[in-house]
Amino acid sequence: MTEADPLRPAPPDGFCEFFRRTYRSLVRVARYAGASQEEAEDAAAETMAEVLARWNLIEKPDNYAYRATVNTFIRHRVRSQERLRERLVERGFVGSSVGADGMPVEWESRQWVTDLLKTLSPTRQQVMALLVDGYSAGEIAERLSKTPEAVRKNIQLAREQLRRQLECSEPRQEIDPARRHISGREDV
Repeated sequence: MTEADPLRPAPPDGFCEFFRRTYRSLVRVARYAGASQEEAEDAAAETMAEVLARWNLIEKPDNYAYRATVNTFIRHRVRSQERLRERLVERGFVGSSVGADGMPVEWESRQWVTDLLKTLSPTRQQVMALLVDGYSAGEIAERLSKTPEAVRKNIQLAREQLRRQLECSEPRQEIDPARRHISGREDV
């Protein structure tokens, strides 16, 4: 056992137990919010330091910590994107067809995705549209008068086709809608 540092005050009552019980959950919450493992650990650690500093003022430390961890991660992510954008602008990498963040402007991205989806058969387009809208395979099957197995197969085939197209294409390359149904498989 190590001796306590005489210059550092002991943590308040209950904080050590709170830390042991909560830290890993905070990392998981940040991961679910989209953080990498490193970003999640940084957000959780920063949150724990903040909770420690305000321990006696916080009524519900669990709720506070979960909310603060996600907010901390988002704040760090936004700052890093701002720094990236500034570097791209500074170095002249931002052209007229990209936004300030260095990415294609939103309408271009949507058009590219729309063109890519148009290469699917009409049935697969419907299935993927409903899937993106949050419908389950069973709900899609019901709406399209198909079996859930047929819907799952169409989802699988559509994903395979899109994956092949993305692997063959350069980003933002024009997609010829005449190349539809290139999978060679019939809709189910």
